[in-house]
Amino acid sequence: MKIIWLILVLNINLIAADFQENLINCLYHIANQINPSSLIFVTSNNLQLQFGEMKTNSPLQVESVYRSNDKEIIDSILQSFHRSSKWPITLLSTGISKQKIVQNLYDLYILITDKRELSEAVKDIEQQTYLTTIGKDSNLRIKYIAIVLHRFEDANVVAKDVLSVLWKLKIINAIVLVPTKHNIFVNNTLSLFGVYTWFPFGSEGRCANVSDAVLLDRWVSYNSKQYFLNVLNALTLFPYKTTRNLNSCPLTVSTFEFEPSVISKREIGDELIYEDGTDVRLLKEIASRMNMKIRYRKPTPDYWGVALKNGSWTGITGEVMTGYSDLAIDNFYNKAHLINGLEYSTVYIIDHLGWWVPCAKRIGRWKSLIKVFDLSFWLGFLATYVAASIFMWIIAKLNSLLGSYQQYIAYKNIIKCFLNFWAIIVEESASNNPTRVPSIRIVFLSWVIYCWCVNTIYQSNLVTFLVSPGYEHQFSTEKEILDSDMLLCMVDTVITCCIPNPDMYPSGRMHTSSSYNICVDTIAKGHNLAFLFNRYHLEYVTLRKYIGSSGRPLICPIAEELSSQLVVMPFTKGSLYLERFNYFITHILEAGIFNHWHDDMKYTATLKTMIGLQIQDEEYIRLSLQHLQSPFLFLILGYLVSLLTFAIEFISGLKKQKKQRSKF
Repeated sequence: MKIIWLILVLNINLIAADFQENLINCLYHIANQINPSSLIFVTSNNLQLQFGEMKTNSPLQVESVYRSNDKEIIDSILQSFHRSSKWPITLLSTGISKQKIVQNLYDLYILITDKRELSEAVKDIEQQTYLTTIGKDSNLRIKYIAIVLHRFEDANVVAKDVLSVLWKLKIINAIVLVPTKHNIFVNNTLSLFGVYTWFPFGSEGRCANVSDAVLLDRWVSYNSKQYFLNVLNALTLFPYKTTRNLNSCPLTVSTFEFEPSVISKREIGDELIYEDGTDVRLLKEIASRMNMKIRYRKPTPDYWGVALKNGSWTGITGEVMTGYSDLAIDNFYNKAHLINGLEYSTVYIIDHLGWWVPCAKRIGRWKSLIKVFDLSFWLGFLATYVAASIFMWIIAKLNSLLGSYQQYIAYKNIIKCFLNFWAIIVEESASNNPTRVPSIRIVFLSWVIYCWCVNTIYQSNLVTFLVSPGYEHQFSTEKEILDSDMLLCMVDTVITCCIPNPDMYPSGRMHTSSSYNICVDTIAKGHNLAFLFNRYHLEYVTLRKYIGSSGRPLICPIAEELSSQLVVMPFTKGSLYLERFNYFITHILEAGIFNHWHDDMKYTATLKTMIGLQIQDEEYIRLSLQHLQSPFLFLILGYLVSLLTFAIEFISGLKKQKKQRSKF
């Protein structure tokens, strides 16, 4: 009896040694094919000796006994990889509450379970997988290998259950190593392990659900050599899960009308449809290439959404995070710094945030005559006129002391000096010729030349200002806006994602709104309001809705950009569609198709808007009374001054006559 037990123990040790060697060789071969940045081994914390618990009459004794000490197998694997010195190695255990590691997309996770019951093995793999995904920075696209140490009757069922657990935690790139029975021979080779994975869209009607496992390859032995039967490489070990043809699987999308990304919403029965938009065109193109059916969710009133205190989000962001939708479109900014529950597509737009203000209003035509020169020039001209008149009066008065009084009578009176010099300004002749005194003639001639130059410049630009007197000052910097008394309007979603320090703006003038349309409409009406929003949307909306009767926009951006934002499509974490979407987005961008869509939509919007406007031809303009408002205004003003002067003189004359009569 003792001899039989000794032989049995020796056979068990040989089988266990062979199993360890076969498993190590298989893992080492896979690691060489993938060449990961590091290896992370994950095990349960209760690996222990279980040989004593087995019954001698168990039919599975020979099949299971080579795992009599599973800890030795894991120790052997770790020692073997450690001796190779090719990869950094990390060991995680499910028994430790907190294990923080910095994940890398090129890591390789190896999950090992020693459970002998299928339900326990699946649960153990689930716990180990959860341990690797609890971090906020966890990357679900890292490669996973799940190893089942126990040999079960149906390896396909084992692989299917393990893959189902991995997919429940959104693990995409995963394979399962399951020991095969020793009596399986393929092409004269001995099968040792089966390598299983799953394809979520393998057949029609099968959409992202694990219904069965697919045997990728077998690790076999032949003439003391071990290798994969089909010579797997890194690509075939972890193939793309999403094919080009998804057999009309539904694609649930969250969005709302937001031009030019998503426009033309209509309902056909219970189905919601968006007919056009840059993002809609992009989505339709990709969905048609992948043979998917788009299903739009009803639009949320919270637009992109805001963060709640419990860490969740409202709006389309919350719908994608919770899995109600597969993705969202609508000029969505990359919020990776705020949200960890999403994955993002390739960037296809770079948007810019900036202030929008009412466009400068046209200056009233009644100001045309005075807008030819700036106020500073008019003040300088007036000062020159006063100084020249006084200077002429002083010169004439000094010369009168040396000569005849009658010779200087036209300029010895300061009022007459002002009147004579004013006559020269309006190109009228002076009432008296200047005397032959050189000093007086020089002053007079200098004033004539000065007025001639000013009048020439003034008259050459007068018609231009009569036709178009120009526009008032246009705000061009954020500093000008903050220094003014304008109200500041911001949308909650923009404050949440894109303004790092909203406290820098004066709180007394801040106005937050949940609807961006209210702010834009208020600015278009010319109210004293500045709105912080994105340019991609408002540039298009301005062309379509906010063009005045003159063909000029009603809302204008300032040139200064506050921030640049990356526009992406958000996906649920671990989405199967992300890689294919990135592939198509990249090719569409490289071909210039997306920019063509955007330019086409802006051009069409401009044409539709301009059709309803009657814009005056700017090449030939017929002057009318409307253009001559300013000359007539000054003419009326001159008549009023003349009438007032005449009335004063007339009343003064009557009073003078009355006084003279009273003396007699």
